[in-house]
Amino acid sequence: MNDLILKQAILENVCWLALKQQQTVLDFAESAPAPQPAPPEPTADVAKTPLGKRLWELRQQAIAAGMRLLTAEEVEQEIAEQRDRHPDLYEPLA
Repeated sequence: MNDLILKQAILENVCWLALKQQQTVLDFAESAPAPQPAPPEPTADVAKTPLGKRLWELRQQAIAAGMRLLTAEEVEQEIAEQRDRHPDLYEPLA
């Protein structure tokens, strides 16, 4: 089903719903995550080692499964939270 046919089918079916159901559909659509841009293809600086190749494969699988990748800021926040939860596992940075 192409994009235009799909949109038309959605509109035709939603217009017959009760107002409360239409609002539920709208709320759901607005809460859906924005589509992520296509991941870049591997380049010379990506996946040089076996570990790098495995990590790249896992990343591609996560993206294909619809997982939202963390931003650099979100990764830093998660690391900080882990250090706060388990201070005995981390040595202070010099």
